Formats: sequence, C-alpha cells, structure tokens
Amino acid sequence: MNESSVWLVAVLMIGGIIVVAVYGVIAAKKRRDALAMLSARLGVAFDPGPDRSIPDRFNFLKQLAQGSNRYALNILSGEFRQNDALVFDYHYETTSTDSKGNTQTQDHWFSFFILTLPAVFPNLTIRHANFFTKVAEVFGYQDIKFESAEFSKTFCVRSPDRKFAYDVCNTRAFSI
Repeated sequence: MNESSVWLVAVLMIGGIIVVAVYGVIAAKKRRDALAMLSARLGVAFDPGPDRSIPDRFNFLKQLAQGSNRYALNILSGEFRQNDALVFDYHYETTSTDSKGNTQTQDHWFSFFILTLPAVFPNLTIRHANFFTKVAEVFGYQDIKFESAEFSKTFCVRSPDRKFAYDVCNTRAFSI
C-alpha cells in the first residue's frame, strides 16, 4: 500500500468515526426531546440527568446493583394511576481482564420502569427477549409463555409466581 492510500484510509476512518459520533449526539437529543414532550403530555416531571442516587435507592434490584459508574438518565417521575412511577435509562460499567492482562471496560445500557404499589407482590421481571435469554433457557431459566405468541417471542417474563405473572401480563395491563 502506498503512502497516499494509507492517508486516504486514515481520513476515511476518522471521517467515519466523526459521522457515528455526530449521529449518536443527534439521536440522544431526539430521545431527550421526545421524552420531554411525553412528560408534558402525561403531566409528570422530566430530568435528563444524570442521577446517581436512583441506583442506590433501588439497589435491592440486582440489575441496579451491578458494576460501577452507575447512573440514571432521562428520568420521568410522577403519578401513574394513583401510584408513584419512575421511568429512566440506566447505565453501568463492568471491567474484565483478558488472558494477556489487558483490561477492558464495557458500558451497559437499558431502561427501567418502577411502579410503587401499596402492597407486597412476588418478584416479576419483564425484559426484551434476546440471544442471552434464549441461552439461559437452555440452562433451565425458563420464562413464562403467554397466549400471545408475539408477546412471548418479544418479551422474557420471569416470576416465582406464574399466576401473578399471568395476572399482570394481560391485554388490559399494556393498554394505556
């Protein structure tokens, strides 16, 4: 490869990185703006964050007690059907070391919906089904299947109380 080809490849790579970064910033702003409009429509508060206290407040949830550099963003909070509700994007980091001693940090992102109810209920987890939930099924972590094949294909639902999961995951529960 001659010198001009090396420079061309370098410029294309740098240009590609810049395009991806700009796209990420624009997409994040669009999401914040959409959530701000949603909060106004629902009459709830919106805080783009970051808020590091939320993971500590709910650290009894194993998903919020993992890793380091934990914080919430894009926080919607208020009352939903006479109950306190909290919706937010969540970030944490994990670190791993490979066999050569190289340390790598990985960012993890997902969204949460926490509804505080005036009663005690069994644990219930509803998350998007993905490759890892399918692998977990092979090792005995079965999710609960529902009449709607589309719902069961899209979501992984787990609870020690199947009846409770069926009671929560019904067509009325997901129509707002």
